[in-house]
Amino acid sequence: MLLIVVLVVIYCSVTHSPREYKDITVEVYPGTTMWSIAEQYIGPKETLDEVVYRIKEKNPGVNPGSLQPGQKVIVPVLVEK
Repeated sequence: MLLIVVLVVIYCSVTHSPREYKDITVEVYPGTTMWSIAEQYIGPKETLDEVVYRIKEKNPGVNPGSLQPGQKVIVPVLVEK
């Protein structure tokens, strides 16, 4: 049993390397939502919810439901290797 657990841990660490992100700054325009920003910067094998969550983490205090024109939002973009 222990051998199986060790093999699974090794497999996961080799095949699921951590993702790397680069922060960019996006300016909000009228009608922009956090979800529309996320749609523009979604990477392969990512969900929209994951991208929105990361944007929220990078912008504490920003209300996702009421972005204002001219406001700057930091977007962590997946770096493709």
